[in-house]
Amino acid sequence: MKKILFISHEASRSGAPLALLYLLRWIKDHTTYEFTLLLMNDGPLKEDFSAVCKVIQGWRGKSGLHRKMMALAPDLVFANTIASGKLLDRMAPFHCPVITYVHELEYAIALLNTYFLSAVKHSDQFIAVSNSVRDNLVNNHGVTEKHIDVVYPIFREPKPSSSPTEARLKILGLNGISSDALVVGSVGAVEFRKGPDLFVQLAKSLRDSSPHLGVHFIWVGGFPDKDLHLSVIESVRDAGLDTQVHFVGSQADPSDYFAAFDLFVLTSREDPFPAVCLEAAALSKPIVCFNRGTGITEFVQKGCGRSVNYLDVQALSQASQELLEDKVLRQTMGTKARQLAFADHTPEVIYPQIVRIVEDALATWAVNRPKKKSLLSRLLSRF
Repeated sequence: MKKILFISHEASRSGAPLALLYLLRWIKDHTTYEFTLLLMNDGPLKEDFSAVCKVIQGWRGKSGLHRKMMALAPDLVFANTIASGKLLDRMAPFHCPVITYVHELEYAIALLNTYFLSAVKHSDQFIAVSNSVRDNLVNNHGVTEKHIDVVYPIFREPKPSSSPTEARLKILGLNGISSDALVVGSVGAVEFRKGPDLFVQLAKSLRDSSPHLGVHFIWVGGFPDKDLHLSVIESVRDAGLDTQVHFVGSQADPSDYFAAFDLFVLTSREDPFPAVCLEAAALSKPIVCFNRGTGITEFVQKGCGRSVNYLDVQALSQASQELLEDKVLRQTMGTKARQLAFADHTPEVIYPQIVRIVEDALATWAVNRPKKKSLLSRLLSRF
């Protein structure tokens, strides 16, 4: 029985850790692999991880980690996110293949550059969550394309507390919104990269260009940056949008909010492939986003919404207005979004792809182990 060591940089209730949790649950139920999780930082998902597999912490003690690792003797290391690169130097003595699952684009790579270089040095294969992530690795960092597999994320199907219509009315009532109002929604942490300031600008543009629509705007997500929180709320007040823009904070289950949206707008400056867009799609919500800076464009351009020039809020507003005013078009694109989400992004479709990459890495290692070089060495050998 092959042993896999997974590494997670944290156990927060956010995209990459949740993606890993869902993957581990599936692997436990559908494979014979024995696996352990090395958790770099604590968080609310730790108990969920512990229910699936053995969880190791205490990685800061180098000798202690070494002893634990020697006891585990993993056949493969699977690093979830480039932040896990912080520990890959310590994996070298265990002589096994390393796969790094890349959820980041250039902004995050720049912030985590030391860890990224470690990932490049030690990884035998990368998994990219979108073509955009793959292209960034190839074009900006010289990673050979054959060392990258693209595997899109899965989504957790939203489960509204009642019928979608009843859930929508509930959310509208909670926020003092008329039952016949149109709602533009977004979901994500209120941080600069996600573009909450652009969301407010979009609301102002739509209010000014089409006041007859009476659109409301709901953002679901916590406020990790207090200064940005204050700045965003102040911009809402300054624009006179207090009654139309609603930042409702983090929700344990945003399913009812997805049901309340007529349109999902992604204002992210950079977002590799946000699963929240797929969750919106699962409830037949079309998506509007920028045409770069996010892998979700690859999904949207299949007829699931509109993508517009990067950071062009006016174009974002026009595309949103088109869909809000045309109910038939909105429903057609929403139906297409739902069909594609369930056709291409379910665990049954995605996870076997990851298992196949793991199996290929193990097989390749078994053949080439005596001649094994780091990916960095292979890249440098080309020059």
